[in-house]
Amino acid sequence: MYFKKIDSEGLSHFSYILGSLNDAVVIDPKRDIQEYLDICIKQGFSIKYIFETHRNEDYIIGSREFSRLLPNAEIFRGNDLPYEYGTTLRDGQRFTFGDCKIKAIHTPGHTLGHYSYVVYGENMEDQPQFVFTGDALFAGDTGRTDFYGEQRKSEISGLLYDSIHQKILPLGDEVILCPAHGSGSVCGSKIEERFPTTIGIEKKLNSQLKMSRNDFVKNKVEELHTFPPYFKKMEEFNLGKAPYLYERNFPKPLNPKEVQQWIDKSAQIVDTRNPSDYGGAHIKGSICIWLEGLPSFSGWMLNYEDPIILILEKNEDVTKATNYLSRIGFDNIVGFLNGGLLKWCVAALPIEHTELITVHELKTLIETGSEIMVLDVRSQEEWNEGHLSPAFNIYAGQVPVNLEKIPKDTSIVVHCSVGLRATVAASALENKGYKKIKIVLGSYNAWENAGYPIKFE
Repeated sequence: MYFKKIDSEGLSHFSYILGSLNDAVVIDPKRDIQEYLDICIKQGFSIKYIFETHRNEDYIIGSREFSRLLPNAEIFRGNDLPYEYGTTLRDGQRFTFGDCKIKAIHTPGHTLGHYSYVVYGENMEDQPQFVFTGDALFAGDTGRTDFYGEQRKSEISGLLYDSIHQKILPLGDEVILCPAHGSGSVCGSKIEERFPTTIGIEKKLNSQLKMSRNDFVKNKVEELHTFPPYFKKMEEFNLGKAPYLYERNFPKPLNPKEVQQWIDKSAQIVDTRNPSDYGGAHIKGSICIWLEGLPSFSGWMLNYEDPIILILEKNEDVTKATNYLSRIGFDNIVGFLNGGLLKWCVAALPIEHTELITVHELKTLIETGSEIMVLDVRSQEEWNEGHLSPAFNIYAGQVPVNLEKIPKDTSIVVHCSVGLRATVAASALENKGYKKIKIVLGSYNAWENAGYPIKFE
């Protein structure tokens, strides 16, 4: 059997392609499907089935892209929502590809229509080889259960416990476990960087699998998760409303004058450079999201209505940036500043600066009683594991909707773990009219490495 895990960078999303004889199946494909097609050409496969574990909230599924190019490939998914494409699964339904078999098992909990897929290899009719668990069970974690509201968290968490303990774990310790996400995904709380893993390994290392049902439900109810605003758009798109990728226009190289014309038309300027570059010089109104952070933070900071202009470190980054943005539905990327910000500066167009400071300078500001607000934009979990004192915690993505907590007449010193998320938050604040912004280079990690005091709560 052929097996390959496909990583979607930035989203910590895993999809899979399996092959046997001339047949292939794809599980939870990303929107840009060319990689799967290239594999099939190289291996001599024809895609027979596309399986979805559930309606995803954090990226656009690639199933409909396959339906346009490969109309004979059948798409299967759950029955809990009004999908505009694909075929509804039945619990226990079996499929054959090449010499292998797949059984779909209904595993509600993360969502009510969630399915997992058990794969039996060649001549292994009764012995499962893989289980693809979607967002039900991860390495070191289990799926979030908050999508149906606070009132139903106990009920949904109980369903997830039952799905895991009654349908997944009994498959056998030696079965290879293939989740839909890895460490860093917003679909879990503490997903670990462990692949491959097995049911047996997770039974030993995943603390949630050792809990009683009551303790498990209590633990899930108490979990805190962020809910990026773009999730609602993904839920809409993944019912079958996402436009096809071929309908988008590829970004054009633009000269500074053309970029300025787009700015006058309310274009969103997305600066993908690193904090030190952004701090040194940037276009007024830019949102700074480092290149690899586009999948994670664009959904927090951008809207789907206004066109997007990219500021890149180098022109060839445009393909990666465009792919990252398209995976969460930002297709209206009209162009990029050809030659980067240097061209803008040479054209004598206005630039702005953001002050960059070191942790040593921050320590001096704190010790001398300077009038500052230290804003920690890491996650709540990171904050709980140690933070500066004094400091105030608002997650980077939630800064734009918590402005009432951030005074405009005070110098705001922003930090995260290394400075990347801090720059995202700082640029968002500057766009809201904040003038006294400082970004801490190296941020919390540098503070810790310097041996400066840390507070625990």
